[in-house]
Formats: sequence, structure tokens, C-alpha cells
Amino acid sequence: MSFTSFGQSIPVTGLNVGFPGTVSREGDRVIVARQVNTAAAKTLSFGEAAVLVSDSTGGTWRSVADYIAAAAANVANVAAQFAGIAVREVKTMLTFPGTVTPGTLQTGYYGAGEMAEVLERGNMSVVVANGTPAAGNPVYVRIVANSSTVGTVVGDLEAAAETVSTTGTAASGTTLAVASPTGIVANQLVTGAGIAAGTYVVSISNSNVTLSAAVTAALSGTAVVFSNTVVLPDVVFRTGVQDANGVAEITLKARKQA
Repeated sequence: MSFTSFGQSIPVTGLNVGFPGTVSREGDRVIVARQVNTAAAKTLSFGEAAVLVSDSTGGTWRSVADYIAAAAANVANVAAQFAGIAVREVKTMLTFPGTVTPGTLQTGYYGAGEMAEVLERGNMSVVVANGTPAAGNPVYVRIVANSSTVGTVVGDLEAAAETVSTTGTAASGTTLAVASPTGIVANQLVTGAGIAAGTYVVSISNSNVTLSAAVTAALSGTAVVFSNTVVLPDVVFRTGVQDANGVAEITLKARKQA
């Protein structure tokens, strides 16, 4: 007697930490529902960092990627406006996503104008796009894309800082002459002595970097750091465990936009 086999065999690649945006049932948790900004051009995916945009209704959510896309100057406010991580929900699939390869991770999302739940305090599973998680270490969010860091995009949560260090010279104003322009691109946050908090790169031409704010003191061969990622305040990795889908668990220790 012969039997016909149906379906496809999916190999077990390791323990599954959880789907992105899944809130832990253990410990404290605070979840707040607000509308995704109606002007949002990008979705807010489950397990993605959200910022709160204040308005007369009490505020709306935007993903970090959408927030930066709306205005380059927003790169300076990502950490301050960070509110939490989008919670995974059961949603009706109104359209089928097309061909889906069995075994690949499919992540849902909230669209513009939809009510969305965001974890403001507690533990959650998220995709870690770069770096190796370690218990208690900070969680970073990407504000600038870097093709050299394969597979990452703006808005990704990561386990390592990504910076470019060089030296710069400027007597005054917003033009900074750097010793090496390699790796410096628009929208990077800039830090160093004589650099105002929240300063970012507007543009770069050869070795001349145009800053968003004038230097606060003369620089002469002064160490300057350009950042592609920023630390999410009071967000750390709960453990160093990361599964085959790149998912790890993080802890949001305090509410930032209550």
C-alpha cells in the first residue's frame, strides 16, 4: 500500500523565542491604544519601535522609519519621542500577501488611521537586525541606513551601536571640515566637544559636512562621532537568547510618553 504525502516538511532550526510584538505574560506590562497617524506613509509593524506625535486628540503613533521619512530633522528627536513597541494582535487578513515560502517569518502591522496597541512598559519579543544581544545591554534603533550592514533598514532594533569616528575643524558656523569623510552621510547624529545636542548631518560635499546647527565652540582636530543608531531610553535585552528568526526578548523598564 502506498500513501500520498501532502504539504511540505519544515526543518526545526532551534527554539522559538516568540513572534515579533508578542508581550510576555510574566511581570508588569502597560499597553496603550492610540491611532496610527493618518498621514503615515509607512506602516507600524508588530515589534517595531513607535514614537508619539502630540496633537489635540492625545497623540498618534508613527513608526521610527515613518517619523524620520516625514522630516529629516526628526532624527534628533527619536529618543525623546520614543513611546514603546507595537504589540502583536490578531487581525483579519483582508488581502492575501501572495506567495509565502513555508517556514519564513511573516510579520503583521498597523496601517495609517488604524488603532494600534503599543507596549510602554514590560517585556516583549522583537527582531534584532544586527549585533548580538546580551542580558542587560541597551537596545538601539537605526536612524540611518547603511548598505554595509546587510539586511538592516531605518527603524530596525539592534544590539550594537554603529558609529563613524573622525576629527573635525570649524571656526564657527555650520560647516565642519572632517579628516575623513568615509561613512559620513546625511541624517547621522553628530556628537563631540563644541557640537550642540541634537545636531545632525544635513549634507556632505567632499570633506565638508553641513551641520543642522552651528558649532558652539571652535573645533581644531577635535574628535567627532557620527551615529547611524541611537539608544532607546530605558530599554534593555532581557536575556542573550536569540532564535533562528533573529528574535530576542527585551524589557521596557519605564514609560516615556505616558
